[in-house]
Amino acid sequence: MSDLQSGVFLGHYELLVRIGRGGMASVWVARERSAVSGKQRLVAVKAMLPELARHSEFRSMFLSEVQIIQSIQHDNVVRVYEVSEDRDVLYMVMEWVEGDSLRNIIRASKSRGALPPEIAVCVAADAASGLHAAHDLRDWEGELRGVVHCDVSPHNILVGLEGKAKLVDFGIANAMGRLEPSGDSETIKGKLSYMSPEQARGERVDRRTDVFALGIVLFEMTTGEQLFKGRDVAHTLDLVKHGTIPRPSLLNPRYPLKLEKIVLKALERDPQRRFQTAEEFEFILSEYLSEEHTVVSHPIVSNLLTQLLGARIEKRREVITSIVTAIDTNRPVGRASMTDIPMPYDPLNFTLTGHSESGLGIAARLEDHTTAAIPISSRPPPPNAQDSLWRWVGAFGLLVTLVAIGGYYIFVMRPKQAEAAAIQQLAEAGTVADAAVATVASGNTPASGSAKRSDKALSVDSLPVDTQSGNEPVIANVGRVKKGKKGDKSAVEGANEGSSDSDQKGAANDKPTEGSAADMPVTPLGIDRSAANAALATAAAGARACRTQGQAPSPTGRAAVTFSPDGSVTAVSISQNFMGTPIGNCVIAHYRAARAPSFVGDATTLFSSFNMLE
Repeated sequence: MSDLQSGVFLGHYELLVRIGRGGMASVWVARERSAVSGKQRLVAVKAMLPELARHSEFRSMFLSEVQIIQSIQHDNVVRVYEVSEDRDVLYMVMEWVEGDSLRNIIRASKSRGALPPEIAVCVAADAASGLHAAHDLRDWEGELRGVVHCDVSPHNILVGLEGKAKLVDFGIANAMGRLEPSGDSETIKGKLSYMSPEQARGERVDRRTDVFALGIVLFEMTTGEQLFKGRDVAHTLDLVKHGTIPRPSLLNPRYPLKLEKIVLKALERDPQRRFQTAEEFEFILSEYLSEEHTVVSHPIVSNLLTQLLGARIEKRREVITSIVTAIDTNRPVGRASMTDIPMPYDPLNFTLTGHSESGLGIAARLEDHTTAAIPISSRPPPPNAQDSLWRWVGAFGLLVTLVAIGGYYIFVMRPKQAEAAAIQQLAEAGTVADAAVATVASGNTPASGSAKRSDKALSVDSLPVDTQSGNEPVIANVGRVKKGKKGDKSAVEGANEGSSDSDQKGAANDKPTEGSAADMPVTPLGIDRSAANAALATAAAGARACRTQGQAPSPTGRAAVTFSPDGSVTAVSISQNFMGTPIGNCVIAHYRAARAPSFVGDATTLFSSFNMLE
């Protein structure tokens, strides 16, 4: 396959740019031109390695089995248009999905935490629907074909720009599974971390194997943690076979209990206790969304995809466009590939028929075959021992240094900075003695802790609405000065309350001069919630005018608004169903215009409801 490059034709498909390469095939974005209308469309072409294509038994099984998979016509399965051969290269032509793999979405969201539960459930329900269509595939006589994917993983679930999840790669490992193993080619099908226990043991598999694998994917999406990931291949397999499956709520105390029951049932080690079909799994997931009164549409999933991987998708589009332009203008393009925008390689998450850089795995087979043992030769080669030792030493030294610096800053520098800032602010408003009283009264604890978000995966709709009357911040009395007529003595209240008589007399005899600290305005410690909530109420009332931007997704919505110490709004988040809509953008603009009095302390988040009814 060394002669495959941009501009080469396989059949009537013109190869443009390679997006992936594994031990069994390479995957290309190609252009199909209609001989009649001249119209063009992009497709994905998977070309087999020549050494496999020369194997007569593989050729016949590959062509026959993949042609069966062509019969799957479902919105949640990547379509296979054609299976053919040209210049001794076996290839299949698939639907081109402009988007990215679920694996890359999960990785890109690591900094934000787990995916929102409702979005994860929506993606899993799409995948379950596609799996059922494959499992229920029948021949001309109406008999079940017994198709089992055997490699359901985030790598093989693609999410398109329209927000719909699609399964990819059925049928290839089915053909591989019938070849006689010889030496180093002896393999097990599937990715180690996403196998069912029976698959890892090399036992008979059926559709419930795919249900277990999809349960692993849902666990990872909703917790942000991979379920089975050992030190090496052998340890990972042992975890799959015998490891304890933790409750998701142990990783996230706010994990929805109803969803936890669904995930744990899909991950039952006994196949008889799992969901018996992917259709049943999909129904339970849809029912969960309905019971939670959560409506998640594909545009919402699309919006998340664009936020996380929009730049990567745009880069891929630019590369394809440049290659097409070069070919059409007869300019040389060389060997183009997408490997210049990679994602990190995980040695425990590759299909053991060959690592796929594109996220298009290469493993699935029929349920009347069993898996073979994993050979030593298929494990990743160990690194040089001496180099590995020095790398570990260097990494450990760097870790110790970072921990020491971080600890010094958190436990020494940061408290000193906070204390100094608070004393300076209060000293400008009164006296240093007043600042000391305020520090003791507040316990060195910010009055409002609402700026800290409790859970990145929470929806705005699940958070309480702050009111003007509740949870008022505790602010120490900082020496408020009551002034009388000119020449009268000043009475100092607050900080001097409880002091000795002599101190009070001394304070009373002090006459404030023009421009003294007693005349300066006092900046409150913590946000003035009454004023801030009044500003939010005004913004909510103004947001009613946003009805002119189109049909509201729902009559009411929620907003989380973060105020900075200078009183301006730094962040606004609204209900999921309003996000990304013209009316939602208008509502956000009204809330961003809100202002609160300036205050001393951390940024504070308050919550507000808005109404779109007449």
